Amino acid sequence: MIREESRPMREVKGVGPLNPDMILIGEAPGEEEDAQGIPFVGSSGKIQDAVISSAGLIRERCWLDNVVPIRPPLNKIERLPELGVAVEEFIPRLTSILQSLDCKVVVGYGETALNILTGQRGISKHRGSIYPCLLDDSKLVIPTFHPRFIIENWKMKGVVVEDVKKAIRIKREGRKEVSFNTIIKPTLMEVENYVRELSQLEKWSFDIEVVGSGQIACIGIGGDWGGTRGRESLCIPFKFGYNNYWGYSDEIYIWGLLQTLFANSSLKIGQNINYDLTKLLPFIGEPSPPWCDLMVAYHLIEPELPHSLAFMLSIYTDINYYKDDPKDEELSWKYMTSSEQLWDYNGKDVEANLILEPLLMRDLKQMGMLERFFGFDMPKMRMYWRMQQRGIQVDEGVRQELIQRELLSLGDKMGKLREAIGYELNPNSNKQMVKFLYEDLKLPPHRNRKSKGLTADEKTLKQLSTTYQRPELLLAISIRKSIKKLGTYLTKKNNETGEYTDSRADPDGRIRGRYNICGTETGRTSSKKTYDDTGMDMQNIPESVRPMFTAGEGKVLMIFDQWQAETFPVAVMAGSSSFLERLRNGKKVHSLVGGWIFDKDGDDLTPLEYRIAKRTVHGKDYGLGAKKFMEDINEDIIEINEAESNPSHHLPFYTLHQCKELMAKFDRFAPEIESWHREIREELTKNRMLITPFGRKRIFRDRLGEDLYREGYAHIPQSTVGECNQLAAIKIEYLLPEGAEIIQDGFDSLMIEVDEGLVGEVERLVRVGYQKKLFWKGEMFEIPVELAGVNKYWKK
Repeated sequence: MIREESRPMREVKGVGPLNPDMILIGEAPGEEEDAQGIPFVGSSGKIQDAVISSAGLIRERCWLDNVVPIRPPLNKIERLPELGVAVEEFIPRLTSILQSLDCKVVVGYGETALNILTGQRGISKHRGSIYPCLLDDSKLVIPTFHPRFIIENWKMKGVVVEDVKKAIRIKREGRKEVSFNTIIKPTLMEVENYVRELSQLEKWSFDIEVVGSGQIACIGIGGDWGGTRGRESLCIPFKFGYNNYWGYSDEIYIWGLLQTLFANSSLKIGQNINYDLTKLLPFIGEPSPPWCDLMVAYHLIEPELPHSLAFMLSIYTDINYYKDDPKDEELSWKYMTSSEQLWDYNGKDVEANLILEPLLMRDLKQMGMLERFFGFDMPKMRMYWRMQQRGIQVDEGVRQELIQRELLSLGDKMGKLREAIGYELNPNSNKQMVKFLYEDLKLPPHRNRKSKGLTADEKTLKQLSTTYQRPELLLAISIRKSIKKLGTYLTKKNNETGEYTDSRADPDGRIRGRYNICGTETGRTSSKKTYDDTGMDMQNIPESVRPMFTAGEGKVLMIFDQWQAETFPVAVMAGSSSFLERLRNGKKVHSLVGGWIFDKDGDDLTPLEYRIAKRTVHGKDYGLGAKKFMEDINEDIIEINEAESNPSHHLPFYTLHQCKELMAKFDRFAPEIESWHREIREELTKNRMLITPFGRKRIFRDRLGEDLYREGYAHIPQSTVGECNQLAAIKIEYLLPEGAEIIQDGFDSLMIEVDEGLVGEVERLVRVGYQKKLFWKGEMFEIPVELAGVNKYWKK
């Protein structure tokens, strides 16, 4: 057998007419192309054919070729030198071919084509841009993802189709030129006059740039005056190099002008304005509505695609990628200072907002979501922005107690692991764990789906532990949890010592995070630590960490939950009378299902049985497979066994057979769920879109199959519950009296910090805020809310 590295080189020549409708250039032939001697006939070629067909091209009317006409070892272009050749040696060949073809536009697939045809690097950044061709200056190049990339990133198939459509349009109509008009280095009088004129417009745009440790380097503002003046921006610098741009009194005066501007009633347009307004808050306070965040708008239109300004510009305009323009030599923001280059870049962002805003509003209107955007999504964004400024008080004494308790537990578990395996092992080290799992324990290898390298990630450890039930694996998992709890929630790295000793609280003793209303495809929020690298994800705090959170002096924490939240919409959408009747009569669905599957009274369930019932409801509602169901149950058993010091009392793991029996029992009691799943599958196959009771429309762009269908089953219930909570929070924030504030969102719950004397009034107002009648195919339903707790501490 001939080794891959020593096989003879075969040139795969380009094919197509000399006057093609489009020139399509890839990287190099694959195995099938090498065998047949024709480009783009393998798996990537089939995808490529589907892409260009969707864009309106016919393969036979295109010229198809590659930068490198020979197949590299194992299809890896970086291994081409093993054949004694380099990519650059094939440039003269490609140059000659391009100059012989009568077509003015080239689509370049992938990183190699991007680099050779345009000199640019980074296909994710530059795809969709329009560059002159380095090999033939009479041609333009539109780079896009390689069809091979789509195999692993199917959601991006439509993006490649749009890039090819752009190439077709440019060939027919030419490029839509866009010029920017940014005023930089203004005088104080120019700033004053510009702000006054801008305040007269119905809408205007803004953007900030920061340098160093997050200091504001400049703020850009701009509008479109129409007529001969047209679209224009002004960059107001606050830094030049490492120095202040203005004198003290002039800077104070400018901030006063901006505070007045942001307080007016004009529409304020920005991109990811949560960031800008958080940085601006100490200088200008809270801006007046209305706000228009383009990231929120595009997330509503395309929740599964990126939402950066650069990406939106590549889809909607012919403006090239310019994000790297002001960066340092390493294409990094790390050592960047405030400069004229940065000011020009700032102005471009301001004007890009003005260009995109009417295009996004047009699409929202066509989708029937424009009113929703301004009436719900932007008020929601403002509400979460205010919530994230408040944070939750931390009891430092309790935090220290939790740290000491976790350190003792960690040391004990590390000792047990060392005793069990005979040497020191760091379970947080992927390298050490890979050796431990696959060399020492000789377990079946698990590989990363994309890199193909051996992995010991959390998912792998859970799968191996539930399959082989080895105590060493359970200890490793538990140690990882302790390390994460210490480093992510209880402490923060000290910049001087490198040790995890600092508190994550701000100087006022409160821990904050930031909320992202574009964080999930369903419309549910996500949370991260603050922009200043303090705080934490405020929505996924482990129960064992929550006791350190407390109310301020004279206050209590009130927690309100949507009762049986996701079960209500599932029961309504599935038309499950067996669930609906009991839910409306106040029956707890998990106790009900536990009684079904364990053949006993639902009030007599053990803690594990109740957990399993909960897992069963969630799993069956959302199409979970039996194997994953088993892994989830056994993960609960691991957690329960961890808390039990006597090994003889440890619970056994569930088998796959047992889990299948539980799921089958559920199906017998609630057959309507499967019928509903079938409806979802049919809708996704036909239209690839689902619409929630709140009018949120989601296009599902991934490959059709079980994974996508499961996303579909979960989408409407999860989106509905999330947006019920969000709408309630908007109303409740308006209704609450002084002395009560919403301080945390838990997806289907809200935490409110309340003066002790206001508890009764706040409970009444919250119940009013949660009242919302929803309709689904003629069925009216309302998710009830319950007061889950009134305490000084959170879950103490």
